[in-house]
Amino acid sequence: MVCPTQIRATGLRCRMFFPPKGPKGPKIPTGLQAVAYLLDDDESGVDGELIFTQIVPNGPVTIEGNVTGLSPGLHGLHIHQRGAVDENCKELGPHFIAYYGRHGGPRDEVRHVGDLGNIKAEEQTVRVKIVDHLISLAGPRSIVGRSVAITRGEDDYGRAGTEDSALTGSSGSAIACGVIGYLN
Repeated sequence: MVCPTQIRATGLRCRMFFPPKGPKGPKIPTGLQAVAYLLDDDESGVDGELIFTQIVPNGPVTIEGNVTGLSPGLHGLHIHQRGAVDENCKELGPHFIAYYGRHGGPRDEVRHVGDLGNIKAEEQTVRVKIVDHLISLAGPRSIVGRSVAITRGEDDYGRAGTEDSALTGSSGSAIACGVIGYLN
């Protein structure tokens, strides 16, 4: 006899099955997870770790982690096309585009896939938590194998009207970067 999920066959009937409750503690997310260990560029002193979690395919990706050593203010956060962090974050390539578009903010309809906005540093350690609906951990918008970078200055979301703004958000050079790789 075949019974629906959470129901077990016992004899000729299906009965509800309640799995035993485990110890109380933090929920462990299922789905895909990736990590990037951030390394400083040119001795900026910035480092950290970012965890990327996608519970369902094509669903949003949550980015969580801690970054230390940032100067106070806003700093751009971007996924770059290449997954190499040679030359102290200088050769990351352009922002991850995937399809088309110009540089934009995380809530803009048209933007590079890798445009994740800004993180705000007020204290020595910045707690990052971002939910993004465009990046993915699988498929054509996958960020796995690419690099993530934090920039020296604020991302203007391509609104300054200059060529640099339209390409990069005029946020300056990368001061920390890391390659994104699967955790599980």
